[in-house]
Amino acid sequence: MSDEISILIQDRKTGQRRNLTLNINITGNIEDLTKDVEKLTEIPSDELEVVFCGKKLSKSTIMRDLSLTPATQIMLLRPKFNSHNENGATTAKITTDSSILGSFYVWCKNCDDVKRGKLRVYCQKCSSTSVLVKSEPQNWSDVLKSKRIPAVCEECCTPGLFAEFKFKCLACNDPAAALTHVRGNWQMTECCVCDGKEKVIFDLGCNHITCQFCFREWYKMCTISTLWVRRRTANTNGKPPSD
Repeated sequence: MSDEISILIQDRKTGQRRNLTLNINITGNIEDLTKDVEKLTEIPSDELEVVFCGKKLSKSTIMRDLSLTPATQIMLLRPKFNSHNENGATTAKITTDSSILGSFYVWCKNCDDVKRGKLRVYCQKCSSTSVLVKSEPQNWSDVLKSKRIPAVCEECCTPGLFAEFKFKCLACNDPAAALTHVRGNWQMTECCVCDGKEKVIFDLGCNHITCQFCFREWYKMCTISTLWVRRRTANTNGKPPSD
């Protein structure tokens, strides 16, 4: 099974850059990708570092786990020296349980539902995906707020840049809103309302885990109660009820 993706090769050793369109085997890994690129460019595969979503990927990362689409671009970096790059960006490797592999949940307007999401990283200036973060996000604030994570952009090479994080729906690839209170129910915890065990749970940090259905019903009840209180208050003050 193969997919077509766009590849940007940034060769710091020669100062050249080129774009390729490559058919990849999604069941293969990053090492297979670098060997395929070596056949086309004659750049030794052991000199190529694969950068995706702001991070350098380990050679064992499976392509299918990256949730790639035809619009996805992967950067292959050939450092000037083999030790580390001169920009001081992180050289940490990631594994397939990394945050870029769809471990988030989002609200997708197009799907009109809670969906699994994927995290993507862009340059704050030129919106290129050819970026490498200098430090790992430590919490939700680092991802949701601007100018928290310094980055190096191979596209515009502007100094003092920061990474811009965006979430996309894993099902339709549309931009989506991150749901920080939703997570997978890996331990199959029971819902505190119906005692059910669903794959997706809502956790507001109060140690009361609920399933999606019960959370939705609770939220509807709270919304109706709030509107009822507002209407009573408005009538008490001699004002017409607000819509």
